[in-house]
Amino acid sequence: MRKLVIDLGHGGYDPGAVGKGGTKESDVVLKIGKYLESMLKEVDLDVRFTRMSDKYVSLGDRVEFANNFGADYFLSIHINSASDSSVRGVEVWKYNNDDKHLNEFCSSLCNEISGIFNIRNRGVKLSKGLYVLKNTSMKAALLEVDFISNNFWSTPSSFTYSCNFSSSIASFLNPSPIRSSIKSVNSWLQCINHLLNVIPFVLLLNFSGYIS
Repeated sequence: MRKLVIDLGHGGYDPGAVGKGGTKESDVVLKIGKYLESMLKEVDLDVRFTRMSDKYVSLGDRVEFANNFGADYFLSIHINSASDSSVRGVEVWKYNNDDKHLNEFCSSLCNEISGIFNIRNRGVKLSKGLYVLKNTSMKAALLEVDFISNNFWSTPSSFTYSCNFSSSIASFLNPSPIRSSIKSVNSWLQCINHLLNVIPFVLLLNFSGYIS
């Protein structure tokens, strides 16, 4: 069974970015993580989280956890921030371009999130300085879901957004019997919407196909 570590950024005395109304990045990604935990019980992946409470976990401990677990994949979830409150958009960071499947996964992730939520696709970016990407020994990506500095994240709809994002990941990873008969992204979306009635679905791509 493949192993996936989902890293929920910040926590404890490190709130990460703080939006208008005091919305904290650490709280939003933790909410996403808790939904994911409950939804990913039956997936054919051994899924672990770097934190599941509002506690501080150092970058070194996050990396050590993933490496010691022997994870095949590492996905770190964050929310960006900017001085301009009108800025929105999704971006994914990786360490290099060496892995074709990871490249395709990151690109598709940006495309789908930006398209469904009608936010800017800020693209896939490289960083040699992001500690969790540099020091993990498996295929790793860091997702910046959106900008918490945007006014959107100070409204009640942001709760629905985070829940839908969680549902998207869970459904995307869930090896449903129907999944084997799906021939296209569009038909996959239709089946998921019909079965689970959770909209929108963000990660409309085959996780095991892109990250193999």
